Amino acid sequence: MLVFLTLIIFPAYGQDAFQNKVPVGKTGGVTYFGEMHMSNLGVIEKDRYNIIKFIISVNVDGLPFTRTLFVDTNKTILRDSGSTTYRVDHDECSIPIGYRIDGKVTVSGSYAVCYSVGKNITDFTVMYDEIPIGSINLNEYLNSMENNSETTIPHSEDIFSIIVSFFKKLFQIES
Repeated sequence: MLVFLTLIIFPAYGQDAFQNKVPVGKTGGVTYFGEMHMSNLGVIEKDRYNIIKFIISVNVDGLPFTRTLFVDTNKTILRDSGSTTYRVDHDECSIPIGYRIDGKVTVSGSYAVCYSVGKNITDFTVMYDEIPIGSINLNEYLNSMENNSETTIPHSEDIFSIIVSFFKKLFQIES
């Protein structure tokens, strides 16, 4: 069964409770700090585990146009309430080991991460270089998606009915 959802960050998830200024990377002997935020949470249910995917957006403070910064995606980890650490699952998802921010072009960017986690685990802290940058509570999140069907993408077996409904609305056809 495939479930893919879009994350809307609510204060209830604790996102605001974290210090988002983290040491993003080092170049030219200088450590650059920046803000990191999560978005676009997706959950794929497998037989024995789930895959959690999301996007990390980075905004680097004071990166000169003469510098390029390498953001190590492997430093983005999940930690569950039992202190188990989950690392980026490169076998499950095609994710580069690093993300490059070229100061000539921009001081911000984003990268995707994905993790294989146990079926019954629902609470996670998202960390970069061991510094908390956000949290995920899958129960609260999935409940909020059920209550807001406008942002929920139904299971794949419902896709035909979605397409029919779309065209009915598009052409204003009564059932």
